[in-house]
Amino acid sequence: MQFNTHSPAQKAVFNQMRKEYLEAFRKKESLVIQQMIRKYAFKKLKLKIYNGGTAQTGDLHIALRFLME
Repeated sequence: MQFNTHSPAQKAVFNQMRKEYLEAFRKKESLVIQQMIRKYAFKKLKLKIYNGGTAQTGDLHIALRFLME
């Protein structure tokens, strides 16, 4: 059986490298998840805009309809 002994400096370097890797991994995964959420949310949302006003009164009525599919 063989045991590798590492100096405290080597352990500190390893721990720092591991910490940086995990931070980068979490950041990347967070961006991927946010992108997936945006794709899903906007893929399902449709917007219909039309002018429902009348020319006689001078009023302008705009209705927004959000259609979910």
